[in-house]
Amino acid sequence: MTKILLKIFKVILNILIFLGLSLVISKTIWNFIGNEYVFGKQPFGGDFFNALTYQVHFSKYFPNPASGWLPFWNEGWAVIGGYPFLSFYLTSLLTKFFDVVVGMNLFSIISLTAFFIFSLALFRQVSKNWLFALGLTAVLIYTRASYYQLTTGGFIVSASAQWYLPVVLFFLFRFGESLKIRDLILASLFSGISLLHHAPTSLLMIFAPSVLFLAFSFNSKLKTSQKLIFLLIFIGFSFMIGLGGLYTFYLQNFMGTGTDACNSPQCWGIYPKHLITWLNPAPLALVTIFLVCFVVSSIVKKRFRLNFIIAAFSGFSVFALYALAAHLKLINSQANVIPPTRTFWAANFFALFIACAFFYYFQKLSRIASYVVSLVVLVGIIFYFYNNPVNIHKYQPYTVPQDAASYVISNYRTKKLSELVPDFIPINEPNWRVDIFNPGIIQWWNIPFQTPTVRGYSNNALGVHRDWQYFLQVATRDPKNKNTELIANEALFLIDAFGIGFIDNSTASYPTSLLKDPQLMIKYAHLRDFDWFKLSPEKVTPIVLATNAPAVLFVGDDLGYQNFIRTLSMVNLNSFWLIPVKGPKNFDQLSSNDFKQFKAIILYRFEGKNWSKLESFVKNGGSLFVDTGSTDQQISGNLPAVFPINSTSKNQSKGPWNAKLSPSEISNQIQGSQFSDLSFKGGFWRLSTTSEAEVRSFAKPVISKDNQVLLVEGKLGQGNVVWSGINLFYHIVDNENLEEGKLFKNIVSSFIHQTNTKPNYEVKRPAPENILVDGQNFSGIYFKENFDPGWKASVNGSETKVYKAGLEFMYIPVFNIKSDERVILEYKGNLVVWLIFLLSISSILFSLIFLIIPSPFILLKNKFLALFKKNLVKLVHEEE
Repeated sequence: MTKILLKIFKVILNILIFLGLSLVISKTIWNFIGNEYVFGKQPFGGDFFNALTYQVHFSKYFPNPASGWLPFWNEGWAVIGGYPFLSFYLTSLLTKFFDVVVGMNLFSIISLTAFFIFSLALFRQVSKNWLFALGLTAVLIYTRASYYQLTTGGFIVSASAQWYLPVVLFFLFRFGESLKIRDLILASLFSGISLLHHAPTSLLMIFAPSVLFLAFSFNSKLKTSQKLIFLLIFIGFSFMIGLGGLYTFYLQNFMGTGTDACNSPQCWGIYPKHLITWLNPAPLALVTIFLVCFVVSSIVKKRFRLNFIIAAFSGFSVFALYALAAHLKLINSQANVIPPTRTFWAANFFALFIACAFFYYFQKLSRIASYVVSLVVLVGIIFYFYNNPVNIHKYQPYTVPQDAASYVISNYRTKKLSELVPDFIPINEPNWRVDIFNPGIIQWWNIPFQTPTVRGYSNNALGVHRDWQYFLQVATRDPKNKNTELIANEALFLIDAFGIGFIDNSTASYPTSLLKDPQLMIKYAHLRDFDWFKLSPEKVTPIVLATNAPAVLFVGDDLGYQNFIRTLSMVNLNSFWLIPVKGPKNFDQLSSNDFKQFKAIILYRFEGKNWSKLESFVKNGGSLFVDTGSTDQQISGNLPAVFPINSTSKNQSKGPWNAKLSPSEISNQIQGSQFSDLSFKGGFWRLSTTSEAEVRSFAKPVISKDNQVLLVEGKLGQGNVVWSGINLFYHIVDNENLEEGKLFKNIVSSFIHQTNTKPNYEVKRPAPENILVDGQNFSGIYFKENFDPGWKASVNGSETKVYKAGLEFMYIPVFNIKSDERVILEYKGNLVVWLIFLLSISSILFSLIFLIIPSPFILLKNKFLALFKKNLVKLVHEEE
């Protein structure tokens, strides 16, 4: 009974000591940095505004993770899949009681304090000595690297994830000592949640070193199979819980165009300057001291195993190898996102952890000696810190202008926003975008403004969307093309395609011809260093557009579609003319409903065999353009009836086109002499040709070369068909040939006709995930946000298909035009995102249930293992 009471007393005493020291740490952090960071007169950290932009949105809308949509940057993307999201939900709980800035700052300081408190708990668990643990924690608090992510870099989301590292290692160490599965599940739980919090930070600085620590911390008496099972449990549960974060990480790193290579020495590590600036010699000194102590204790007692020391060193190796690889420029793109200085807090932590592992064995030699040494160490550390006060580095946010906080954040506001941005740019206009090229402005724009920007300070997760943004950039911001008409056409097309209603022209100017066009730029203001323009809604269309422009369906691969869009841009066939819709590569996949929705179909780099569907489409009034010069599919011999020619054959040519144009609506005002040479990288150009004798009776040749027909038009039934053997779009784009582009514009004009009926409609967006369009006289909705299968649409209560259109945006056809239409767009989350979300939640619940009631799971595990062994033995006997 006495032993039990003594044990209870020790537990209570340790809890009280921990709580008391936690209060001391909290007070110390608040005095060092907390009060100034939360309630100071200016924000800290380069990327402070990046996190605040997201937090303003989350605090206002609190979107459901699986069905949440973020529209303010990069033309919109899903909550799960766009950017690490967990910290914004956690902070939103605080912003219910504080304003957004104070709530976010408070959450950051709480997270940083938790990092120190849980480090104390880990150091105590390993060293079994409160004095020593407190000394190591003091070193951690004193070291600049601990604050780098928050007060210098401003990486608030990743900085608030630091505390997961000591928590995960705390439970892994306990598991290494006792092999209690509960500790392993707890470590997996926190490791998985850290992946939801910020997957890139967690994978590099929490998960990877933790896996290595676990792998090397096992007792040597364990079988290899047991070690492997424990490792798989930790990795498996971590990944299942953290699926949402891993999915985002996967999209950003493998589905995107990748990160840019870094040109700054910051990404390589400036040594020894960085080490001296951010670290201090105390961890190295402590490691050395206790290495000596460990060697002495090993000589006296030779029974010590090295598993925890090796495990701690293995975790530290992640950061040493990362810094070395960055310094050697082997991971230049990764280091552009996570430069070595962002890892110093974890490297410093692991150095102290190594010292703690040495102390773990030293205290086994002599408790009294370990207490004496720990007291000396603690006094020495306190004396050193007392004579060298903490100097936490603080860096102002990266914004343009540098004092942006004094304009846009109420907590720091001393100036009027109207001194930066003119009144004609609306605060709350979700249906137009502003094109801002300067990332220093984009940082803060969507804090005071609901009006979205074209670009984002954080990149879009998918590379295809970033490619379209790059096309906008090269077409509008100091374009290099010398053809002024082509420059204007591409710029106007892309301005319309992105729904741009306003421009800041202070960085990388728009073409002068556009800026001086009074019909396009209807308002202008120069404020401070910025040039603001408002564009005419008669020249460009908004993000949600009710339209009567005919929808044209493209059938072919991704590269072909890109060339198709670029061809449209060269002649400015924008959304006033038509809506380009992206269909499948194979036209056999088109349904009867698809054929009803479109006025014209473009076949380019396509596949398919069921030509009878296309024949019916044309005969019933549709128009078809088919380019056999672009496809590898065998199309020869007796061609289907929809073709305006009987047969075609593969051919090649090199040199001047010498095109012969026959009179036609398509060839009207086209100068064949201005066509570019038929040449591919100096070699031959591949063609699909026919002869005049093979042109069918309902058709006529339009373009010929050396008695070979290359383009034919015809009228079949009530519709039109044009055949090309030129690989037309690639030839137009590769040569940037405006005259050839005008030829295609004539083809389109022969297919479709602009309507004079203007839609009358109203757009309401009560939440980012909900859009209502009410009005009359429109045949479709063109929605210029990134296509996601999670968007669902209904017309007058009937669900309808959402097509991919334009620059990977969306189009919703309206089947039966009535006097009054209501189109509802809702983002409900796609199947993949919902599965990921449910798997993450289920894994968390499973872990919690196991922690509360482990016995049924252990019983099931034992039965499964027994059955497995029984079947294995039976199989072996059968084999014998």
